[in-house]
Amino acid sequence: MSTSARNTQWVIYSFVIAMIYAIIRYNIFKNVPWSDFPVYIFNKSVALTIIMLMYYYRTSVSKKIVSAESVWPIMYILAFTHLILSLTILQPNYFEKFYSAGHLNLTGSLSLLSGVIAFIGFTIMGLIKLLKAVNVNFTINKLYISILKFVNIFFVLIHVFVMGFKGWLSPNEWPGYLLPISLVAFIICLTAIIVAWYNKRKEIA
Repeated sequence: MSTSARNTQWVIYSFVIAMIYAIIRYNIFKNVPWSDFPVYIFNKSVALTIIMLMYYYRTSVSKKIVSAESVWPIMYILAFTHLILSLTILQPNYFEKFYSAGHLNLTGSLSLLSGVIAFIGFTIMGLIKLLKAVNVNFTINKLYISILKFVNIFFVLIHVFVMGFKGWLSPNEWPGYLLPISLVAFIICLTAIIVAWYNKRKEIA
């Protein structure tokens, strides 16, 4: 199987898994109306898919499953889609915890800010990869790349933590006792950081 076909296959697998989980948790157990599927549920599926692809990208698993370099444009497109869909439904009906007295509260503001910063990180990484593809002589200090990757995933962690932390503390209220998608995303991100750090330590040793 070609690298391109394998990448496509694993992106589809990741999205289908995320979609099924979101449907079961929200539409079936939480009774979210099916009319919210095209944007609200789809958006959650996109967000979780991004996190799964970030895990492939940040760990050595990517070498066995997908090409880290070629999966990056897909991650960026999904991140842009997530941003647009989130802003489209940014209202108390969908994000009640983000609002107090009809205005954005601290939780909402921090979640949005960290999400935007993470997206900017995605954009900068995308531009760097584009410049490398266009100009083979383009170089940038690997330390800067490493710092940018760390900052990027750090703000993704902050984004999902601030968004869902309060809900994580009430497992009895979880629909179907299924983990919130924000908690699943947090665990995957944290695991990616730990695995990447461990692999780096092995390379140095």
